[in-house]
Amino acid sequence: AAGPQPSPVCGLQVTRDASDRRSATLAWQAVDGAYAYEVAMGIAPDKLYTSFLVYGDTKYTLHALGLRSRYWFRVRAVGESGLSETGQGVRADQLETDA
Repeated sequence: AAGPQPSPVCGLQVTRDASDRRSATLAWQAVDGAYAYEVAMGIAPDKLYTSFLVYGDTKYTLHALGLRSRYWFRVRAVGESGLSETGQGVRADQLETDA
């Protein structure tokens, strides 16, 4: 489709649930013209091999993490003219027991 691609997503925050480390809530700022957001996740910034789409919202709670694993996340805006540039990746907070 014609038109400019969406702006990069800003303000990504990832918070793991202290009572259930298998869950994390992601939140980010809305992008004008985006109808969905592509969330990519993985065990390192260069290994974001799992992705899914979030439609009509800028917040998502994921309930599928390993208890002792660290994860990185990245969110891109999806608009009629394509995907935004990749924004900065964010690592979910470390476990208190990590050395």
